[in-house]
Amino acid sequence: MNKKYILIIIFLSILSLVLAIMLTIKTIEYNKDTGDVPVEEFHDKDLFTDKSYHINDYRNYGGSHFTYDEKYGLLERKIQNVDFYFKIFPAYLTNDIYYELFLFNYGGYYWILQKASEDTYQPVDLFTKEFRFCLIDKSDVLLKERLYDKKYGTAGLTDIPLSIYNPITGKNENQLHTDVFVTPLALKYIQNASRLECLVFFQFIDAVPTHYPQDIFVKEVIAVGDLNLTKVFEYHSEKIISKYNQLSIK
Repeated sequence: MNKKYILIIIFLSILSLVLAIMLTIKTIEYNKDTGDVPVEEFHDKDLFTDKSYHINDYRNYGGSHFTYDEKYGLLERKIQNVDFYFKIFPAYLTNDIYYELFLFNYGGYYWILQKASEDTYQPVDLFTKEFRFCLIDKSDVLLKERLYDKKYGTAGLTDIPLSIYNPITGKNENQLHTDVFVTPLALKYIQNASRLECLVFFQFIDAVPTHYPQDIFVKEVIAVGDLNLTKVFEYHSEKIISKYNQLSIK
């Protein structure tokens, strides 16, 4: 074979190898900033050095941290230590206010609202037919099983006896609720003796997406909210929008 062609082949081989190495390096860098990296992998990083732009890097949150986006403007990143909050809606004809529940919808094995997007706060009344609730104390929750997810960390399951109002009978009924999901944030709160927050048992009721209309899917969850929300549950529970399309206020 002509020596010239041999040199060309060697050159192209070396070039291909260099390009492959560069592509691999760029892929690693890209995955470092955008891949599914668990939050705990950033815990041992220095606060000010070795920074990343990864969405799971906790150092990018808090302190009114914003990211500028040319298309959408300022994007806010903030730290939340609660699973849920209320959005207030006024009813102008009656001068009342109503409370719409927004719940953080975990993903993967921890997914709560089956029809809603994961990793966002979702308006519960739009994704369930109805939900019920009951304030509880952290001492009421005895964990029977720990769950672990690479992305969300440790959560749990518990069995808890509760007295909950049954709208069919019009009475409070004692029931043992088994395998109730304890969210990662709720579990952290339960294990922290110094924190005082609003701990709530939720029962979300929705139709299973099958052709059997009588089938009912129930998801029971223990979640944590801000301490100030305790007053909403104690004194204004009738103003919480707990059924799909309960009020025409949107």
